[in-house]
Amino acid sequence: WCHTTGAGGVPSVSIPTAQQIRVCQNCHGIQSLHNIQYAAPGTTVQVGQMQPWFGHIGNNQDCNGCHGFTQTQSVAPMAGPVVPQIDGMTANVVVAGKETIVELVGLNFVNSYSPMAGIPAVEYNSVVVLTDAAGNSVELAPLNITPNSIKVAVPATLAVGNYAVVAKKLDKLSNPESLVVKPEVAIASADIKADGSIVIAGKGFGMQPPQAQGLGVNIANAPADVITWNEGQIVVKAAGAQAGQTVEVLSTYVVSAQLTGVVEPPVVEPPVVEPPVVEPPVKGGKGGKGGKGGKDSTPAPSKKSDVKKGR
Repeated sequence: WCHTTGAGGVPSVSIPTAQQIRVCQNCHGIQSLHNIQYAAPGTTVQVGQMQPWFGHIGNNQDCNGCHGFTQTQSVAPMAGPVVPQIDGMTANVVVAGKETIVELVGLNFVNSYSPMAGIPAVEYNSVVVLTDAAGNSVELAPLNITPNSIKVAVPATLAVGNYAVVAKKLDKLSNPESLVVKPEVAIASADIKADGSIVIAGKGFGMQPPQAQGLGVNIANAPADVITWNEGQIVVKAAGAQAGQTVEVLSTYVVSAQLTGVVEPPVVEPPVVEPPVVEPPVKGGKGGKGGKGGKDSTPAPSKKSDVKKGR
């Protein structure tokens, strides 16, 4: 309405849908929408004194531009369901498999309308709708509702993923908020094995992240070398790891635990000492130098070996 005009600068009388009106919020905050309409040429906005179509405040026809959807609207702007507004949620991240109570706070979650005094008012209540990335929706009935608050139970069966959360009142939808349903991530144990490897057991670890981005496993605030990584077990190596140090799994979601176990010292075999080789003593003959006779044991040449000349 505000950005479509007809002849002479007069806004068009075409009736936009509720979703088209909400496009204003792409650029403007809801609370400031009443202060953004331009002034008449050559003037500044004067509250309650502006001509129709120039300055919202104090001009009913301008109010009908957004709240009545036509300049000739005859029904009061607050008739029927009023568009709800979400200002925040008590939790934007919940754990899959656990029912979680979430409270939405905002405006116009409940409104009532009576066309005239004496006629019972009709009450319009909002419900909460969660829509996943594929467009599948889940509608949650309020556990408790007031004009400024809705409490709902996010079911334990809700699948892991990202959801858009809106308050819905008949055909009127609020601005969306985001809800992340994350897998349950936990470390059951972190043990040092005898070979120095560290086995971290648990669930929800997901896929191994790129360690270059500061993700992976830290032990005592120092990165460990990942050997294997799967949904329920991570095996790492870390020099100098000791029981009592903090183990952190740094992935999509961060969890930590205390390291247990000890690294067994390496087995050192004692050196084998060979006994010295002792040669047996050489026994000498009777005529040997160290023997009984005290003489050399080499036999003397025989006299019979002399050959007489002439024979």
